Amino acid sequence: MNLSTGSGSPGATGTVTLTFTGTWGTNATVCVVTLEDGAAAWNGDAAVKLVSTSATNAVIAWSNNAVGLTASTTYKITYVCIGK
Repeated sequence: MNLSTGSGSPGATGTVTLTFTGTWGTNATVCVVTLEDGAAAWNGDAAVKLVSTSATNAVIAWSNNAVGLTASTTYKITYVCIGK
C-alpha cells in the first residue's frame, strides 16, 4: 500500500487501516506486513506491526524510529493477508 504524507509536518508514528473489499471467512484474517521504501526511504530502524485483524480489515501501526516522515512524498507498506 502507498502512504502519501501530504504537506505540513508528518509525524514519526501512525496507523493505517486496510479494508478488504469483502468478508474473508468467519474468523480474523492472518496478515504479514513489512516496510518497503517508496519515493522516500524509511529510517533504518523503522518498524511495523499488526495491531488487529478481523474478517473485514487489518489495522497496521508503523514507527519511523522517532524521525518524522518527509512531507509530500510516498512510503510503502507491503502486506499479504489470508482469510480463514
